[in-house]
This record gives sequence, C-alpha cells and structure tokens, in this order.
Amino acid sequence: MNKSAFSFSALVMLFCLWCGGCASASLSIKTAAAWSQSGVEQPRKLRAGYIRADKKGSAASVEREIAELLPLIFLEKGFVFVADGCPVDYVVDVRATEREYYLGWKAKKSISMEIVLWPADREAAAYAEYAVETPLAAGRTVAQGDLGLSSSKNTETLLRRSAAELVKSLAALETRAPPKLAMQVRHENQ
Repeated sequence: MNKSAFSFSALVMLFCLWCGGCASASLSIKTAAAWSQSGVEQPRKLRAGYIRADKKGSAASVEREIAELLPLIFLEKGFVFVADGCPVDYVVDVRATEREYYLGWKAKKSISMEIVLWPADREAAAYAEYAVETPLAAGRTVAQGDLGLSSSKNTETLLRRSAAELVKSLAALETRAPPKLAMQVRHENQ
C-alpha cells in the first residue's frame, strides 16, 4: 500500500469517526428549572378543568405534558393547584391547537395555546365539547414555524407566555372596580 492510499484511508476513517460521533452526540441545547412554594405567601388556589390538544398524531402526550407543567408555571405567578374537593378560587382550562399549512412547497405549522380562567363555582355542564361562554380572564399565544406542539420547548414557551397574559388580564380584572348596575323601574299608569 503506497503512502497516498494510506493517507486517504486514514482520512476516510477519521471522517467516519467524526460523523459517527456527531450522530450519537446528545442534544446541544439543554434547559433546567426548579420550582418550590417557599416564596409564595397566601397563594390563590386553582383547579384544572379540561386540558385539550388538537393536533395530528398523538395529542395525549402533549395533554399530559401540559397537565404536568401547568402547576409549575402558575406557581411562579403565586398560584397553587389543589386536589379535587378542596375549595378553590378559580378553575383553569387549557386548549392547544396545531394546524399545518403550506408556504410554497414547504409545510409549516401554526400553533396556539389558550389558558382560560373560570369562576370556582362553574357548573360541570359548562364543560360541553363546544361550550361558548365568556371567561373571567384568558391568555392566548400564537406562533408559526417548523416545529409544532410535539416540541417540548414550544409547548412550554407557549404555555408560559399564555399564563403571563392570563395573569395580566386577571390583575386588571381584580383592580377594576365592580360595575354598578342600575335598575330602572318604570311605572305606568293604567
């Protein structure tokens, strides 16, 4: 074997090792977070209502991830989720939607996350499939791109931003004075 063939073989082997090392490397972007109730004084209590993900493929894993992240994200905002049967201040519903559209030949995704806050005494009948009611407060975030709800990063980002919008909306609701209702009574002489 001549020197140039040996050099070429060595170069090919190094290239294969480098490519194989890249293929088996772990993710390059990692995030970590920690939560505790230590800084929360007199938290407002929440109960999860329904959590729905509307997407192609398995929506169950997205719904489960939302259910697991929701209490942690709201803990940052001074809210705690309590067990069923305990008194609560509000009920929280979450709706996540993923749609696919085409931009030229390329498939893109449009995703939205909506968190809706209801009064604690909301009746179970209100949880119908397409119930149309006005909530106390809501937060919604919409994004477009290549990744959908199957990306945990996208799901957490949308959930976090929607929760922030909901808390802003709730703060505005709580600081606003309750509306005064005027009742007009009309007496007619017959």
